[in-house]
Amino acid sequence: MSRSLKAPLLSALVFPGLGHLVLRHYFRAAVLIVVALGALEVYGSVTVDRAMGVLDQVYSGEISADPASISAAVTAASSGPDETRADIALLVMAACWLAGIVDSYRLSPPRDLQ
Repeated sequence: MSRSLKAPLLSALVFPGLGHLVLRHYFRAAVLIVVALGALEVYGSVTVDRAMGVLDQVYSGEISADPASISAAVTAASSGPDETRADIALLVMAACWLAGIVDSYRLSPPRDLQ
């Protein structure tokens, strides 16, 4: 498989920045990977905190352990300032992914595209 095809596919299907590593654009790869990992960490921490809050409510008996009550508690926990952080983190992650795909395709050698 040619590098010009492999780079955008790695960025699209695996993780942002991996296509730049194939193309040997290490600084761009590092920036994309670090920003995407940071956004993933923020989103993951917000999600885990929300899940742990609901789990604490189930363990303490505040809500029953049936699916409808848990679903209502998750929906109620999905509002507030943490939700805004999670939304921004998802937008940053999507922007990194899209930028990685487009930029690795743009940087691919033109002779290799055929």
